[in-house]
Amino acid sequence: FTDLNVRDGLAFFNGGSIAQFNGAINIPTGANLGYVLSSDAAGNATWINPATLAGNGDNLGNHTATQTLAMAGNSITNAGQVNGTTANFTNMNTANVRVTTGANLGYVLRSDGAGNGTWVDPATLAGNGDNLGNHTATQTLAMAGNSIANAGQVNGATANFTNMNTANVRVTTGANLGYVLRSDGAGNGTWVDPATLAGNGDNLGNHTATQALAMAGNSITNAGQVNGTTANFNNARIITQLTIPTGAAADRVLRSDGTGNASWVNLATLPGNGDDLGSHTATQALAMAGNSITNAGQVNGATANFANVNATGRVSANLIVNDALHTNASGVAVTLDWNNGNRQIVTMAHNITFTFTAPTTSGVGAFTIILRQDATGSRIATWPASVLWPSGVAPTLSTTANAVDIVSCLYDGTNYYCQLGADFR
Repeated sequence: FTDLNVRDGLAFFNGGSIAQFNGAINIPTGANLGYVLSSDAAGNATWINPATLAGNGDNLGNHTATQTLAMAGNSITNAGQVNGTTANFTNMNTANVRVTTGANLGYVLRSDGAGNGTWVDPATLAGNGDNLGNHTATQTLAMAGNSIANAGQVNGATANFTNMNTANVRVTTGANLGYVLRSDGAGNGTWVDPATLAGNGDNLGNHTATQALAMAGNSITNAGQVNGTTANFNNARIITQLTIPTGAAADRVLRSDGTGNASWVNLATLPGNGDDLGSHTATQALAMAGNSITNAGQVNGATANFANVNATGRVSANLIVNDALHTNASGVAVTLDWNNGNRQIVTMAHNITFTFTAPTTSGVGAFTIILRQDATGSRIATWPASVLWPSGVAPTLSTTANAVDIVSCLYDGTNYYCQLGADFR
């Protein structure tokens, strides 16, 4: 064709002829993938790169725009990114906004007078209010009656509250073990040594008092110790133990002076009418100087030497300390130790060979043995050589099951003179 013009699916030729295309048109000259047909002023079309196009409108998404995109009220939807220098919107609804220039951890967007936002350090912010918790405040936080709740810590120079309800309060400046908070006239509290406190009263137990403790009739109870120079009581009752360390030594006694002051002294140095301190362990002979021991429950010892014994009742003497009935276990060999008591019993479950252990003190004694047959009976006894019987013949024990015989002996320091009382029922 010499000249061909195509409009609206029609081909116009020089001379006025018109041709209509119902299918595709193929122009191979200058063709390339993604290229578009561009006409010149005379209507001639050529294939060109769409990125080089310029004109009255630009709605081709996948290219570099060379002019403003006139949307004529239409939307850009499902865009992966919209990149540029400035984005102006009357309204913007977005899940996230990203401004990379000047960004830093913890920074906030601050606008200028024209509404332009930039990232700034919140510590540099100034304005009419400050409710940004995670920064360093530069002005008073106006709470307008609202609360700060669930704060980990609130740190600062001064905390002013009309009322404060707290489980613990911590003031680190000046703190020391055992110190107490003392307020000044304005209510400011500081840690002080309680020993330096002065005032109208002193009821702080765990410190060194600097004045008398005015109890006003109240009691000090359950005190571990009360230490001091002097203790003045109208009445004093010691439940467990009284400790006076000054002058203390083993076996000393408390002696009072004319004003009632007590001190520890050696018992041997006491002058006076005698020694009436019964309940102690003596370290020397008790010099009675002609005085008596009266109303004694017992006087025990190794030897009692009296020039005369005047008894208004009964005088008993034997070599046994324990006069209770002592029980011995049965066996083929049984030792009766008379230091265990002068009355002893054996239930005979065996044929027994007896041995006697004499009392540790010399003299005479009276001893009794209860021999009981077990349920089998017919048990026999063999006696030590120091046991002597009437006519030199040892008696035969009762052999009936559960039979009871009693052997009574007198001891002269060498031999036991015994006789049998048989078959007690």
